[in-house]
Amino acid sequence: MTTSWDDLLDRLRVEPGEAVQLSKRATDDDFGLSKQEALAELESTTADIDLLQQRLFAENPC
Repeated sequence: MTTSWDDLLDRLRVEPGEAVQLSKRATDDDFGLSKQEALAELESTTADIDLLQQRLFAENPC
């Protein structure tokens, strides 16, 4: 990936009280990722979230 996650989040962040300008966003923006890279990142992030969800449930069972 050519840009950092912080840079990407800065590009996507909408500050409180700021109007969302969807018309100014390119619909084909790939955020610097190829499809393969995005799928790999999605798989990794999904696994991280799954682990964190299991830990959260273990700490606070219903």
